[in-house]
Amino acid sequence: MLIKEKCGYFEDAISETDFVYLPAYAMRSDLFSLFSIFSMQGYRRAGDMMYKNLCPSCRKCQSIRIPVKAFAPGKSQRKVWRINQDIEISLCESQEDMFSDAKIELYRRYCKKHGKDIAAAESKAELAYWNGIEGETGKIHYCGTKNIDYYLDDTLVGVSVIDMLDGGISSVYFYYDISPAIMKRSLGTYSVLRELALCRENNLDYYYLGYYIADCDKMNYKARFKPYELLSPEGDWQSEPATRRV
Repeated sequence: MLIKEKCGYFEDAISETDFVYLPAYAMRSDLFSLFSIFSMQGYRRAGDMMYKNLCPSCRKCQSIRIPVKAFAPGKSQRKVWRINQDIEISLCESQEDMFSDAKIELYRRYCKKHGKDIAAAESKAELAYWNGIEGETGKIHYCGTKNIDYYLDDTLVGVSVIDMLDGGISSVYFYYDISPAIMKRSLGTYSVLRELALCRENNLDYYYLGYYIADCDKMNYKARFKPYELLSPEGDWQSEPATRRV
């Protein structure tokens, strides 16, 4: 299903996106493998859909992934890793735990920081969307979705929503505590490093970071995690030249 709409990254641009619907209870192993194949072809999950930007006049959105075994953190990333060693993590697989009161409130505060004041019910509905769950029925659209919960002194300070794949992990969303003390910790960078570590722990080859857009400040940070590969318009993953790490 091809949809044309206003581009979310560049003003006065129109995007063309291919959407594929994920049936509820996509839990059989063959569907798990099919989801992984779509992800390797540059598709992303959003709610109960997988999508891929196919704008014929623009190639700025490039799917990016990191080969886990080759990844080497730079100096600043190693510093972020060190200063966050007092944070404990927990892998959450329970659907019920994806809507805990702590997560609902954390997401509300995170949204308010970004200019969006929402009520608890709307917060829960949006968390359902990110986790690929129908809010009213509770039906799961992809069985591989999990949360990585980040705790500091037993307080929830961050949540990663990830999709487990055959041979990799796809990063879906990350929301976190926006208090000044936590903001100094660069939890966004730390979450990427933690997810890469989870890939290594599970002997997974690739970490999928969604779209890289060189001209967009919200999206070009992904190139800081090196080496990385970009999906070419022809459909093959190409390694970027090695550059000096900082």
